Amino acid sequence: MSYMKYRLYLILILLLNMLCGCTSGIVHDHFDDVESYIFSSPDSALTVLENVERDLLTTSHLRARHALLHAMALDKNFIDVSEDSIARVAVDYYKNHGGRKNYARALYYLGVAYYYQRDYNRAILEFTKAEKIAERHDSLYWGMVKMIQADTYRETYNEVEQLKCMQDASKIFNEISAEYYFKVAELRLAQILIDQFEYDSAEDILRRLLCSENMTDALTAHCMRCYAYVKVLQSDDNAEEAIEIFDGILSDYGEKYMTIQCYWAYAYALNVVGNTSKLKELVQYLIKGDTSELSSYWQYRIARFDGRTGDALKFLEESNHRDNEIITTALNQTLSLTQRDYYATQTELMEYKSRNRMWMLLSIMITMLLGLFVVLHAVARYVRRVNEEKVANLLYAEELIRQFKLSQEEDSASLKNKFINLYKSQFDTLRVLCDEYFMNQCRPDAERILYRKVVNIINEIRTDTCDRSQFERMLNDAYDDVMVHLRAELPDLKDMDLAVFGYLAIGFDATTISYLMNKSINTVYIRKSRIKSMIENNNPPHRDQFFKIMG
Repeated sequence: MSYMKYRLYLILILLLNMLCGCTSGIVHDHFDDVESYIFSSPDSALTVLENVERDLLTTSHLRARHALLHAMALDKNFIDVSEDSIARVAVDYYKNHGGRKNYARALYYLGVAYYYQRDYNRAILEFTKAEKIAERHDSLYWGMVKMIQADTYRETYNEVEQLKCMQDASKIFNEISAEYYFKVAELRLAQILIDQFEYDSAEDILRRLLCSENMTDALTAHCMRCYAYVKVLQSDDNAEEAIEIFDGILSDYGEKYMTIQCYWAYAYALNVVGNTSKLKELVQYLIKGDTSELSSYWQYRIARFDGRTGDALKFLEESNHRDNEIITTALNQTLSLTQRDYYATQTELMEYKSRNRMWMLLSIMITMLLGLFVVLHAVARYVRRVNEEKVANLLYAEELIRQFKLSQEEDSASLKNKFINLYKSQFDTLRVLCDEYFMNQCRPDAERILYRKVVNIINEIRTDTCDRSQFERMLNDAYDDVMVHLRAELPDLKDMDLAVFGYLAIGFDATTISYLMNKSINTVYIRKSRIKSMIENNNPPHRDQFFKIMG
């Protein structure tokens, strides 16, 4: 009997699991459908999501997906939700499951919740996390993160970062051909530039937008409003054009897209053109609902235009007083946020990093191994280079000794012989040292000392500027002041060119010259070709003499 009960329980459990699985699949399909139109019809999506029965969200995955879609729908319907619990459900799940794209979006909406709480430090932290992930996995939300970061920096009075973030957002949307978002970002960028007194740059952006295709009514109205506003700020000469645009907005769209600052600009433009009756009515209306520094500023401009100096000064003082209050508030807020949230922010950052501690340790180990490999590789290259230099210097020494022996067989009056005699003592010492070096190769200390002496003698021959001057005097005596003429008639020649010319004049071949100058044979050939080209192009008076000497 107990066995029959066990089988019955097992069958019931399987049936319940199948039922839950079917229900879960239906809810998933339902959410897929909502996600397909959440951007185009966010109001319908929000209605559907808010009517989902909580009993149907049987798994953590379903609850997380519902939370993410709900946060998305609220945001798309411009409903400011300061409660972070909705997005938090999604963040807690997607940080370990469900893909990086969903995690980036969840972080974005969690940051938005903090933004509406005016907790800008925590908002920036979440936006920074979202940005790093979205940059690799979701370009659309990467741009959206940049836009909301710009708004956050505006609230914390960081105009430099605000402008940079909006420029980044515009660039991202343009690169992924997100036309609507690109236009919104460009409009927002123009508004930032207006606030930062970059009126001409803002006007250029607004002109491009108004001339572009597929503009919605809302975007068109916003662009026209900003365009009229910036025209008033630019010059009084634009007053009639601005009034025409403001009248068009009111006629086509009503007061929906007009702001207080636009009404004040409208009033100022009316004052400039002399429409005093409409101006008086509008100013009285604005003063009732606006006591901000903006009101004082525009009343100051109106009074100044009318020549009412006393009133203008009064409004200017009020405007400056309120501006100072705003600056003081901004500084105090920034300082208090920094002092109050420093340790909290550092703790949150450390918690975020600790979740990836294993990966960090692995990365450190890999980095250490790579560093060890790089060091070993560098040491091996250094040893190989030293050995190559040793062999090369010994070859130089042998070649110089060979040239010395050959010169002894030539006429003692030859230029080559005279050049060798300049360094006769060095060549004698070099020959003796080379013989000793090859005899003592099995003794490391002796080899090192002798090799260093060989290298020093070779460098002495290469860099002896005193004997270089004597060498040139020797060439001038043999060839009728050829080096004097060469320097005077071809002043653009480098010291290396002059040295190559001198060695060619006494009969050394390219190989020997390369040893003497510590340069490659190709370099010698290039220098020789350069000298000939300069002689041909400049056609100096002693052209034939130069070519004859070079051979």
